[in-house]
Amino acid sequence: MADLDTAQQLRRDAVAFVETHLGPFRKQPRVLFCSTDACFKNFSPHPFAGLNLGTYGAIVNHTGWTPHIVRHELIHHWQNEQFGVLQASILHPQWFREGMAYSLSQDPRKPIPHAPSQNHRTQFETWVAQGNNWRDPPAN
Repeated sequence: MADLDTAQQLRRDAVAFVETHLGPFRKQPRVLFCSTDACFKNFSPHPFAGLNLGTYGAIVNHTGWTPHIVRHELIHHWQNEQFGVLQASILHPQWFREGMAYSLSQDPRKPIPHAPSQNHRTQFETWVAQGNNWRDPPAN
């Protein structure tokens, strides 16, 4: 409960950011903020900073309590709403899904410490620089 104000502010700011930069949500996303590893492990055995739950919401690990991580997860929520869960999570290329979330969330890490994630962001940004519109995703 001590971190409730911080979690609420991170969510409010991320929702406002995504709606301003990408467009409105159809349904306001739920965000569960875990303050311990034990909490997050109830949802995923992997040490991710965050986890998207389709159009239901997101779970943020204690390591992900940063504006860009919460925005990243809510961009996935927005993708699922706009493109459909099946399209966004399976039929669109991973470089597009993840690259879009890393790039449009304005993740300040350059490079992202996880090389495949950095590659996704680079491929997405190159694709956009070639004149492609991220609102019209490529197929796998």
